[in-house]
Amino acid sequence: MTTTETEHAAIALTKELIRRQSITPEDDGCQPLMAERLSSIGFTCESLPAENVLNLWATHGSQGPTLVFAGHTDVVPPGPREHWDSDPF
Repeated sequence: MTTTETEHAAIALTKELIRRQSITPEDDGCQPLMAERLSSIGFTCESLPAENVLNLWATHGSQGPTLVFAGHTDVVPPGPREHWDSDPF
């Protein structure tokens, strides 16, 4: 993939994730999407439930160095949609 193709793919994935109504505790399929994308490039993915939410643990190889990236795919409720200038999703 060229740099431009990689940038377009990253932007498309970002748009797809933002479009999902991933209001806590539901993530509207964000984690399965991320697991699918990561698996396709060689990651091993595991879903780890904790309380009422799922966590995604993805690993690639077993040799160091180690990098841990922490993020979340859920958001707080957006409140009344009529207060938004555009749809938050």
